[in-house]
Amino acid sequence: DKTQKVRSPEQIVKELLRDEEEGAAKKSWSDRYATTADRHMIALTGGMTSSQVLDRLDAENEFSHKKSARNMFSTSPYDMKAPEETKSSKFISRLAESLSANRASPKKKGYRYRYFSGSLFGRNKKSDPRKKNLSPLARDGKQGWTEVDLSGAGSSLPPPPPGSNSRDWRYVILENRRRRRRCIIAVTMVCLVIMVAVLYRHVSNRSNRVNGVAGSNSGSSPVIFYVTSDIPFSIDDEEKLSSDLSSLPAEANFIIHLGNINEARVTLCPETVYADANGVLSKSPVPVFVLPGEEDWNNCPRPDEAWGFWLNNLARFEEKFDHSFAVERQLGRRENFAFLHDGVLFIGMTLVGGRVYDQEEWDTMYAENVRWTEKSFGLYNKDEYRAVIIFGHARPSQHQDAFFLPILNDLGSMNKQVLYVHADDGAGGSVTNLEQYVPYPQAPRFKAVQINQGGVGPPARVSVGFKGDLFHVHN
Repeated sequence: DKTQKVRSPEQIVKELLRDEEEGAAKKSWSDRYATTADRHMIALTGGMTSSQVLDRLDAENEFSHKKSARNMFSTSPYDMKAPEETKSSKFISRLAESLSANRASPKKKGYRYRYFSGSLFGRNKKSDPRKKNLSPLARDGKQGWTEVDLSGAGSSLPPPPPGSNSRDWRYVILENRRRRRRCIIAVTMVCLVIMVAVLYRHVSNRSNRVNGVAGSNSGSSPVIFYVTSDIPFSIDDEEKLSSDLSSLPAEANFIIHLGNINEARVTLCPETVYADANGVLSKSPVPVFVLPGEEDWNNCPRPDEAWGFWLNNLARFEEKFDHSFAVERQLGRRENFAFLHDGVLFIGMTLVGGRVYDQEEWDTMYAENVRWTEKSFGLYNKDEYRAVIIFGHARPSQHQDAFFLPILNDLGSMNKQVLYVHADDGAGGSVTNLEQYVPYPQAPRFKAVQINQGGVGPPARVSVGFKGDLFHVHN
């Protein structure tokens, strides 16, 4: 009715209070809030009154919990145990969620808005004594529910009994911080252990390398190893090589094969040739290092294919054996190696004669060999080794000057005795006798030795001593 007088929210609340006071005289105490409560209950539960809700809770709890409301908890507020979730507990949870949703989105008009905004029954916000326990948000009119501190100095509960498992929010926060600290400490300790292990391994390897430094091993045993090449070219050669390997004395630290495991013009370099050599060399009682020769690669009808066969069957061959050598490899040329053993620096690389099928690749190979040799000199301190031994297949000549000439200055500044061990005689075939010589007069401390063909004689024995002429080579 447009003519009806518009009432303020305070007048509406006063009329509601007056109606409730008049009705309270006519109703029992238990029914004095029935009308107001039922309206809210019906709205929240979808049609159920408060009496129906209570009947439903009693019916659902009748069989699951045989306790009265007085004995609902076992001993104390600190030791109470949560009952298992039942239909009634789920119902209560849904009811609580509905209440929370109503609080979160209050109506904008009428006394319900004033109730949920913290002004219950229209009392003044500043003078309302009920708000002394409200949170700041509630005192600002954002929320009408009290936040009572049940722990700490403001708690109304008695102190927890000894041995009880009481947990308040402050304890949980502190415990989470402790767990984070323990986790950080654990991760830090693991990292430290890994760093110590890596450092120990590095120091141990360096100690093994330094073992045998020039001047400190006088009276120690010399370094002894054996060298062979140009074998096996036939089944008889395979038997001879197998016999030579099994006859190696216990003094041998290792044996190195300088290349040429077949004759390219005869076999045409099939993969079976490389696999057969792999099988024979694998039976060696000492570690075996293998380098390629021209008959294994560039003299083959299909050099790229032959090079792949060699890499698949003979590269990094020493890894098939148990040994203590800390072998370094050149990145991009895994056939090149370097390691320090008992004060002697060993360097191996691809140095071959024969056919040059790609000059650009040839020049690249020699440039990379130079870089690898110079890098190998820098891998170790000069006082860690007394001698240097370089392995290759080809004899030093004008075809190999692209490698040897650039490193002569490095060899001269080192003031070390250097021995180059090779197999090829420079004429495309292999020799049958040993030859020791100085390939470059301008570097008198740089010597070379040419070993015999493996199919003709036994592996050559090389020993490195400590005084005078360090290198001694014989069959």
